[in-house]
Amino acid sequence: MERLNENKDLKVQIEYCGACDYGGHCLALANAIKKCTPNAVVLCKRGRQGSFEILINDKLIYSKLQTMALPMKKLSTLFQMFLKETNQKK
Repeated sequence: MERLNENKDLKVQIEYCGACDYGGHCLALANAIKKCTPNAVVLCKRGRQGSFEILINDKLIYSKLQTMALPMKKLSTLFQMFLKETNQKK
């Protein structure tokens, strides 16, 4: 992922299914986000059955409940696109 330090107000919430053992996926994504955006606040929260929902600044950018898939590579691309869009609005 591209490193984007200027995003100081970035809040990422990840809701994951604990019964599905998605906690490791959540931590891996959180680490990747923190690596490219060290100032981001990333929260992993155990949630609904089958969930892996990602909100950035309260905007849903990915929902496993809607897509029924867990494509980690796609998530990093979505995250980068969101950051670029956010930076352009500033």
